[in-house]
Amino acid sequence: TILDCVASARLGGSCDSNEDGDKENNGDEADANSSSAPYRLFTTGHSLGAANSVLLGATLHLTHPGVEIRSINFGCPKVGNKEWSFWADSLQP
Repeated sequence: TILDCVASARLGGSCDSNEDGDKENNGDEADANSSSAPYRLFTTGHSLGAANSVLLGATLHLTHPGVEIRSINFGCPKVGNKEWSFWADSLQP
């Protein structure tokens, strides 16, 4: 999942399988790290990338409600309708 990838990256790993075949060790370290500190994910973009960032942030919020998700965007076109806007605004801290 995306959170496993983030946990691996925090430990200096990557999202790809371990080249040395030592995948079990990376998984144990990632599990230990994820239980000790909460995740904070940031999405960002400009223009069309900003619109994608908003949608990704909303999707991550719905699939991982316990994780703090922040979207920082520039030059974002309108995304969604009026109901979407009210819902997205309700997520603001």
